[in-house]
Amino acid sequence: MRVRPPFLAAALALLAGPAHAQSYRALWGPGPNDIWAVGGAGLVAHFDGRAWSQRPTGYQADLNAVWGAAPNDVWAVGESGAVFRWNGSAWQVTRLGEHNWVSIGGCAANDVWMVGQSEDEGEAPTLMHWNGSAWSGERLSIPFRAAGIALACPDVWVAGATYFDPRPDQRRNAGGPSTTPGAPDHLSLCRSRSSTRTPRSSTLPLRRCCL
Repeated sequence: MRVRPPFLAAALALLAGPAHAQSYRALWGPGPNDIWAVGGAGLVAHFDGRAWSQRPTGYQADLNAVWGAAPNDVWAVGESGAVFRWNGSAWQVTRLGEHNWVSIGGCAANDVWMVGQSEDEGEAPTLMHWNGSAWSGERLSIPFRAAGIALACPDVWVAGATYFDPRPDQRRNAGGPSTTPGAPDHLSLCRSRSSTRTPRSSTLPLRRCCL
């Protein structure tokens, strides 16, 4: 008999879950009996090891990412500033600005990070930190389109693509090539140190690499 890894089995179970008009965008779970999936129009589903059930937020905001510190402490974030927190029985609703929050992760219940992007290509992403009681944060120091966040605690990494050259004159004077508008030509990597403090812009970015 062929044995599937628990997480693979849980992911495949999603395919057999109840049909829905919206698509799922992100999947997260701390174990085979506790898997969360989020998607368009506020779609949230939970797998308890046996079956999937809907856990609607009550709002129509598209959700891009999900992460939790405990079964009764799960965050889901998405478009138009949507931030939802599961307390074990219901979603608590928060809205933080007009950003599209693209990714979330954490080291502990009082050390949660998320990154968001405005609709303006010329604006840098915003990195937010939850210290257990409130969100705080600031924009990163260079403009790029954030794609995700990863934590190797205590380090926090943000990655994305640059679709324009924020400093064309400096590159031209240095003998570098000009950037073709609309073409992703850089991978942007930023790092901050995970703590209960707001990240300082002086630590960001750590590195910006040409592809």
